[in-house]
Amino acid sequence: MAARKVNRKRLLKEPDEFLTFSARMIEFFQQNRKAVVGGVLAALLVLVASIGLMTYLKRQAEAAFDLLAKIERNYAASRAKADAKEALATVEQDLKRLVKEHGGRTAGRLGTYLYGAWLLEAGRTEPAIEKYQQVLKDLERYPGFRQIILSGLGHAWEQEQQWDKALSFYKKVKEADTWLMDDMALFQMGRLYEQIGKKEEGRKAFRQLVQEYPDSLYAGPAREKTST
Repeated sequence: MAARKVNRKRLLKEPDEFLTFSARMIEFFQQNRKAVVGGVLAALLVLVASIGLMTYLKRQAEAAFDLLAKIERNYAASRAKADAKEALATVEQDLKRLVKEHGGRTAGRLGTYLYGAWLLEAGRTEPAIEKYQQVLKDLERYPGFRQIILSGLGHAWEQEQQWDKALSFYKKVKEADTWLMDDMALFQMGRLYEQIGKKEEGRKAFRQLVQEYPDSLYAGPAREKTST
Protein backbone atom coordinates (compact mmCIF):
# COMPACT_ATOMS: atom_id res chain seq x y z
CA MET A 1 0.00 0.00 0.00
CA ALA A 2 1.43 3.36 -1.01
CA ALA A 3 2.19 5.82 1.74
CA ARG A 4 -0.26 8.66 2.03
CA LYS A 5 1.19 11.84 0.64
CA VAL A 6 1.11 14.74 3.08
CA ASN A 7 0.17 18.12 1.67
CA ARG A 8 2.81 20.70 2.79
CA LYS A 9 0.36 23.58 2.60
CA ARG A 10 -1.99 21.70 4.85
CA LEU A 11 0.79 21.16 7.37
CA LEU A 12 1.60 24.85 7.38
CA LYS A 13 -2.03 25.72 8.07
CA GLU A 14 -2.24 23.36 11.09
CA PRO A 15 -1.15 24.93 14.41
CA ASP A 16 2.15 23.75 15.89
CA GLU A 17 1.32 21.70 19.04
CA PHE A 18 4.27 22.98 21.05
CA LEU A 19 3.50 26.61 20.24
CA THR A 20 -0.17 26.10 21.07
CA PHE A 21 0.71 24.46 24.42
CA SER A 22 3.20 27.23 25.22
CA ALA A 23 0.67 29.91 24.41
CA ARG A 24 -1.87 28.28 26.70
CA MET A 25 0.69 28.06 29.53
CA ILE A 26 1.56 31.75 29.15
CA GLU A 27 -2.11 32.66 29.13
CA PHE A 28 -2.72 30.55 32.26
CA PHE A 29 0.24 32.14 34.03
CA GLN A 30 -1.00 35.65 33.16
CA GLN A 31 -4.51 34.90 34.41
CA ASN A 32 -3.32 33.13 37.57
CA ARG A 33 -0.10 35.01 38.26
CA LYS A 34 -0.67 35.51 42.00
CA ALA A 35 -1.60 31.89 42.62
CA VAL A 36 1.33 30.53 40.60
CA VAL A 37 3.87 32.87 42.19
CA GLY A 38 2.48 32.12 45.61
CA GLY A 39 2.69 28.38 45.00
CA VAL A 40 6.26 28.59 43.75
CA LEU A 41 7.29 30.69 46.73
CA ALA A 42 5.61 28.27 49.11
CA ALA A 43 7.42 25.34 47.51
CA LEU A 44 10.73 27.21 47.71
CA LEU A 45 10.13 28.02 51.37
CA VAL A 46 9.42 24.36 52.14
CA LEU A 47 12.58 23.34 50.28
CA VAL A 48 14.71 25.92 52.08
CA ALA A 49 13.22 24.93 55.44
CA SER A 50 13.91 21.24 54.73
CA ILE A 51 17.52 21.95 53.75
CA GLY A 52 17.93 24.14 56.82
CA LEU A 53 16.50 21.44 59.09
CA MET A 54 18.75 18.77 57.60
CA THR A 55 21.78 21.00 58.01
CA TYR A 56 20.82 21.75 61.63
CA LEU A 57 20.28 18.06 62.45
CA LYS A 58 23.60 17.14 60.85
CA ARG A 59 25.42 19.78 62.87
CA GLN A 60 23.70 18.64 66.07
CA ALA A 61 24.67 15.02 65.40
CA GLU A 62 28.28 16.06 64.76
CA ALA A 63 28.29 18.15 67.94
CA ALA A 64 26.99 15.16 69.90
CA PHE A 65 29.76 12.87 68.62
CA ASP A 66 32.37 15.56 69.28
CA LEU A 67 31.18 15.81 72.87
CA LEU A 68 31.15 12.02 73.24
CA ALA A 69 34.73 11.80 71.94
CA LYS A 70 35.83 14.54 74.35
CA ILE A 71 34.21 12.70 77.27
CA GLU A 72 35.91 9.42 76.37
CA ARG A 73 39.31 11.08 76.06
CA ASN A 74 38.95 12.87 79.39
CA TYR A 75 37.75 9.76 81.18
CA ALA A 76 40.62 7.66 79.80
CA ALA A 77 43.14 10.31 80.82
CA SER A 78 41.69 10.59 84.32
CA ARG A 79 41.35 6.82 84.75
CA ALA A 80 45.06 6.39 83.98
CA LYS A 81 45.87 8.47 87.07
CA ALA A 82 42.91 7.99 89.41
CA ASP A 83 40.29 5.46 90.51
CA ALA A 84 36.92 5.00 88.80
CA LYS A 85 35.08 7.35 91.16
CA GLU A 86 37.47 10.23 90.58
CA ALA A 87 37.58 9.62 86.82
CA LEU A 88 33.79 9.65 86.60
CA ALA A 89 33.64 12.87 88.59
CA THR A 90 35.77 14.63 85.95
CA VAL A 91 33.30 13.85 83.13
CA GLU A 92 29.94 13.46 84.84
CA GLN A 93 28.67 16.97 84.08
CA ASP A 94 29.50 16.54 80.41
CA LEU A 95 27.82 13.13 80.44
CA LYS A 96 24.66 14.60 81.90
CA ARG A 97 24.70 17.32 79.27
CA LEU A 98 25.20 14.77 76.47
CA VAL A 99 22.31 12.61 77.67
CA LYS A 100 20.02 15.61 78.24
CA GLU A 101 20.69 17.40 74.94
CA HIS A 102 21.32 14.44 72.65
CA GLY A 103 19.65 11.48 74.34
CA GLY A 104 17.63 10.67 71.22
CA ARG A 105 20.69 10.53 68.96
CA THR A 106 23.13 7.67 68.52
CA ALA A 107 25.93 9.54 70.31
CA GLY A 108 23.60 10.28 73.22
CA ARG A 109 22.58 6.64 73.52
CA LEU A 110 26.18 5.50 73.44
CA GLY A 111 26.91 8.12 76.10
CA THR A 112 24.08 6.73 78.23
CA TYR A 113 25.61 3.27 77.98
CA LEU A 114 29.07 4.54 78.93
CA TYR A 115 27.55 6.47 81.82
CA GLY A 116 26.04 3.23 83.10
CA ALA A 117 29.29 1.31 82.64
CA TRP A 118 31.34 3.94 84.46
CA LEU A 119 28.76 4.23 87.25
CA LEU A 120 29.01 0.47 87.72
CA GLU A 121 32.80 0.62 87.75
CA ALA A 122 32.59 3.36 90.38
CA GLY A 123 30.36 1.15 92.55
CA ARG A 124 27.16 3.18 92.04
CA THR A 125 25.01 0.21 91.12
CA GLU A 126 21.47 1.60 91.26
CA PRO A 127 22.00 4.52 88.85
CA ALA A 128 24.04 2.20 86.63
CA ILE A 129 21.09 -0.19 86.36
CA GLU A 130 18.82 2.75 85.56
CA LYS A 131 21.08 3.88 82.69
CA TYR A 132 21.41 0.35 81.34
CA GLN A 133 17.66 -0.15 81.37
CA GLN A 134 17.14 3.15 79.60
CA VAL A 135 19.57 2.42 76.80
CA LEU A 136 18.42 -1.21 76.49
CA LYS A 137 14.99 0.03 75.43
CA ASP A 138 16.49 2.52 72.95
CA LEU A 139 18.85 0.03 71.30
CA GLU A 140 16.93 -3.23 71.49
CA ARG A 141 16.93 -3.58 67.67
CA TYR A 142 20.74 -4.05 67.73
CA PRO A 143 21.32 -7.65 68.95
CA GLY A 144 25.08 -7.34 69.51
CA PHE A 145 24.79 -4.19 71.56
CA ARG A 146 21.81 -5.66 73.37
CA GLN A 147 24.01 -8.51 74.57
CA ILE A 148 26.56 -6.05 75.95
CA ILE A 149 23.92 -4.15 77.91
CA LEU A 150 22.29 -7.33 79.23
CA SER A 151 25.71 -8.49 80.39
CA GLY A 152 26.21 -5.15 82.15
CA LEU A 153 22.91 -5.63 83.94
CA GLY A 154 24.03 -9.10 84.98
CA HIS A 155 27.22 -7.67 86.50
CA ALA A 156 25.24 -4.89 88.18
CA TRP A 157 22.87 -7.29 89.91
CA GLU A 158 25.86 -9.38 90.96
CA GLN A 159 27.27 -6.32 92.72
CA GLU A 160 23.96 -6.10 94.54
CA GLN A 161 24.30 -9.81 95.39
CA GLN A 162 20.99 -10.45 93.66
CA TRP A 163 22.11 -13.78 92.22
CA ASP A 164 18.80 -14.83 90.67
CA LYS A 165 18.37 -11.50 88.89
CA ALA A 166 21.95 -11.59 87.67
CA LEU A 167 21.42 -15.13 86.38
CA SER A 168 18.26 -14.10 84.53
CA PHE A 169 20.16 -11.44 82.59
CA TYR A 170 22.98 -13.80 81.64
CA LYS A 171 20.32 -16.18 80.33
CA LYS A 172 18.96 -13.32 78.20
CA VAL A 173 22.46 -12.76 76.83
CA LYS A 174 22.52 -16.42 75.74
CA GLU A 175 19.01 -16.18 74.25
CA ALA A 176 19.74 -13.02 72.21
CA ASP A 177 19.69 -13.17 68.39
CA THR A 178 23.48 -13.28 68.13
CA TRP A 179 26.16 -15.62 69.48
CA LEU A 180 28.93 -13.05 70.08
CA MET A 181 28.81 -13.28 73.88
CA ASP A 182 27.29 -16.74 74.31
CA ASP A 183 30.48 -18.26 75.74
CA MET A 184 30.77 -15.55 78.38
CA ALA A 185 27.07 -15.93 79.25
CA LEU A 186 27.40 -19.70 79.70
CA PHE A 187 30.43 -19.27 81.96
CA GLN A 188 28.67 -16.69 84.11
CA MET A 189 25.56 -18.88 84.27
CA GLY A 190 27.64 -21.84 85.44
CA ARG A 191 29.34 -19.72 88.07
CA LEU A 192 26.08 -18.29 89.40
CA TYR A 193 24.36 -21.68 89.45
CA GLU A 194 27.20 -22.79 91.71
CA GLN A 195 26.75 -19.63 93.80
CA ILE A 196 23.11 -20.46 94.55
CA GLY A 197 23.84 -24.14 95.20
CA LYS A 198 22.66 -25.63 91.88
CA LYS A 199 25.87 -27.54 91.20
CA GLU A 200 24.52 -29.83 88.46
CA GLU A 201 22.99 -26.90 86.55
CA GLY A 202 26.36 -25.19 86.79
CA ARG A 203 28.18 -28.24 85.38
CA LYS A 204 25.66 -28.43 82.55
CA ALA A 205 26.37 -24.81 81.57
CA PHE A 206 30.15 -25.41 81.72
CA ARG A 207 29.87 -28.58 79.59
CA GLN A 208 27.75 -26.73 77.02
CA LEU A 209 30.38 -24.00 76.87
CA VAL A 210 33.20 -26.50 76.25
CA GLN A 211 31.20 -28.37 73.60
CA GLU A 212 29.95 -25.33 71.66
CA TYR A 213 32.97 -23.01 72.07
CA PRO A 214 36.07 -25.18 72.61
CA ASP A 215 38.43 -22.37 71.54
CA SER A 216 36.87 -19.74 73.81
CA LEU A 217 38.93 -17.99 76.48
CA TYR A 218 36.36 -19.33 78.93
CA ALA A 219 36.72 -22.94 77.76
CA GLY A 220 39.83 -23.69 79.88
CA PRO A 221 38.29 -22.58 83.22
CA ALA A 222 35.05 -24.34 82.24
CA ARG A 223 36.91 -27.62 81.67
CA GLU A 224 38.45 -27.32 85.12
CA LYS A 225 34.98 -26.83 86.58
CA THR A 226 33.64 -29.98 84.90
CA SER A 227 36.62 -32.12 85.99
CA THR A 228 36.27 -31.45 89.71
